[in-house]
Amino acid sequence: MANPWNPRVALLTTLLAAALLAAFYTYQLPAALELSTPPAPPSSGIPGLAISLNQTTRGTPATLVVALENHHQETVYTVLKWGTPMDPSALDTAVFSIVDADTREQIHQDIQHVNRKVPPPPNQLVTLAPGARQEFTVVFERPWMSRHSRPATYKVSAKGVFKAGWAKAAEGLTRQELYAYAESPFSQARFATEEVVLEV
Repeated sequence: MANPWNPRVALLTTLLAAALLAAFYTYQLPAALELSTPPAPPSSGIPGLAISLNQTTRGTPATLVVALENHHQETVYTVLKWGTPMDPSALDTAVFSIVDADTREQIHQDIQHVNRKVPPPPNQLVTLAPGARQEFTVVFERPWMSRHSRPATYKVSAKGVFKAGWAKAAEGLTRQELYAYAESPFSQARFATEEVVLEV
C-alpha cells in the first residue's frame, strides 16, 4: 500500500531546497559582485560634481592643478570657492591634508584667519554647465614649508564641505540668495579627493 504522505513530503522537500537556494544567492551573490566591481572615484555630495588633484610641476615651487568637473547631464551648478581646493586661500586655511610619504606624519600648517566679504563677490563663485570642467592652479609655496627638508615627497588630499551651492548659473542668483549663501541647497554638501603624490 502506497504511503499517502509521500507527495506531501516530496513537496516540502522541494520547497525547502528552493528556499535554501534562494537564501544562498541572496547572501552570496552581492558579496561576489562587490568583489568584482571596481571602487568608484571620490565624489562630492553634489550629484555629478567631482574634484580631482594632479601635480603639474615638481621642484620649487611645486604646483597642483585642481580640476572641478560637472558630470551631470542636465544640471548647471554654481559653488562657492571658500573652504575648497579652489579657494585662493586654501593653503592658508588647511583645506589640504599634507602627509610625509615616508613617515606618514601629518605636516603642520600655519592657519590664518581670512576675512570674507559678504555677499560673496562673483570671482568667488564657479559655474559649471553639464559636462564642463574648470582647472585651478595651487602653488605650494608658503613660509611654513621652508621648515621641512627638500627634496621631499608628500601625499596630498582634500576633503570638507561646500559653504554654498546652487543648481543654477551664478547670473541667476539674487543678492538675497548670495547673502543667505549658508542656506543654499548644497550648503554643507561634502567633497573629497583622491590622495596624490606631491614631489618638492
